[in-house]
Amino acid sequence: MRYNTLVILLFIFGTFSLNAQEYDLVFDEDVDYDTNNNDTDKPARLKKEQINETFEFYFNENLSKYKRKYGLLKNGKMLLPQIFTRLQYIDTVENTELILSVGSNTGLFSLKNENWGIPLRYKSLYRINNGYYIAKRKDGKTGIIDANENTIVNFDWLSVKKANEKGNYFIVSKKNTSEKKYGILDLREKKLIVPCEYSSIYKNGPNLEFKVKNADKKYNIIDLSNRKKYKIWYEEINFVKKENLYIVKNNNAYGVIDSIENIIVPLIYNKIYSYSKFDNDLHMVQNKEGKFGYIKLTGEIIIPLLYDKINTFDNNFLVKKDNKYGIINKHGKFLTEISYNNIIPMYLTYSENEKYYLAQKNLKSFIINEKGKIVDDKYVSVKVFDNYKKFYFKIENKNRKKGLINKNRKIIIPAEFDDILTKQNNFVVVKNNKKEGIYHILKKKLILPVEYDKVILNSKGFYAIKDNKFYKIRIENKVSLIKM
Repeated sequence: MRYNTLVILLFIFGTFSLNAQEYDLVFDEDVDYDTNNNDTDKPARLKKEQINETFEFYFNENLSKYKRKYGLLKNGKMLLPQIFTRLQYIDTVENTELILSVGSNTGLFSLKNENWGIPLRYKSLYRINNGYYIAKRKDGKTGIIDANENTIVNFDWLSVKKANEKGNYFIVSKKNTSEKKYGILDLREKKLIVPCEYSSIYKNGPNLEFKVKNADKKYNIIDLSNRKKYKIWYEEINFVKKENLYIVKNNNAYGVIDSIENIIVPLIYNKIYSYSKFDNDLHMVQNKEGKFGYIKLTGEIIIPLLYDKINTFDNNFLVKKDNKYGIINKHGKFLTEISYNNIIPMYLTYSENEKYYLAQKNLKSFIINEKGKIVDDKYVSVKVFDNYKKFYFKIENKNRKKGLINKNRKIIIPAEFDDILTKQNNFVVVKNNKKEGIYHILKKKLILPVEYDKVILNSKGFYAIKDNKFYKIRIENKVSLIKM
């Protein structure tokens, strides 16, 4: 069977490498088509997607994007059968060239000529600028070809990758003894300008500068002439574009240098994180004692290195010291004392107008605003109720009764129940005196009395148990129970 399938595929490849042929294919929105439908229980339904005025893709829309197979139509007639995977989606020059694959065979189909400019025999194809393609053969060798399969760069490389946006230079690799080594190739000159002597090469720096790693696993920056930027080969080096500086590591210590290797921040830190926070470009640092703070890469300390942990939210820092929490803003000003047992954000996104936090101290819960001011302290306990979206919070008053509030502190369910159990959409199971019922959030009332031994809400249905009898709960215009 496998042999027969292979023969059929080879026949298909041979046919389409010569000329595509047109076949009538009728589309009807009310008709289901049983085409390439092995991965779904739904009947196949063909959908068209326009490429240009003449050509369209067609595919089974009941399959996920990653399982779909595509065919090609010309003026509504089948030109290519529905067996192809699309790569780089519309990868075209004036929408005339398509990278398509069948299994592990990839090629380039020309809509202009209606043939395979690059036959279906490559492991991969990737379009670059100038109408050229990085092509990998089945033997693993990689080169660059044009849309007619003319060789531009010989297949001498294990990998070829664009080194700049214009596509003039490429990072290439080959195997030297047992290790893969990288260099840089000039496409116009068709020759190496940086020899394959590095363990890795990455674009990292202004203009055409590259981060390279040598055999000793040390890093430097080079230009296209292979000139080294720095005298020292560092254990780590990362360019920070906005500040035009480099975070480096040497002898297990981090610091900051400029483009001519002047030391801006001494190499004394256990870690400097390369990503910045906020508009004042703060970077988290950790000292040798394991304490965290924030600095600017000019060396200015904004948040002193005194804290066991720092998390950021919105424009503020949540800091932890000696197992206590507090809030500091991005300018280093204290918004609260570092005296809380825990602090949790109540909001979903940074763009919300009002932001509140749950704060706990000495077994008591508070709600504080983003300035650190206590705005609500009447609850014994406030806990996250909806863990997935954090829309709602369970409150407990001094009488040990529980309810729900939202992120803006508005009461959703009054604190009249022994417990608030589970939620499904706008339905919430509430409990009193060991009995359960259902509260409707939008209607703001009980829709099922609190008199059942157990109430179950899930995506498949609502159920209740009372006196060992099972009921299905039907909620339409009114609530009704069906005995099971």
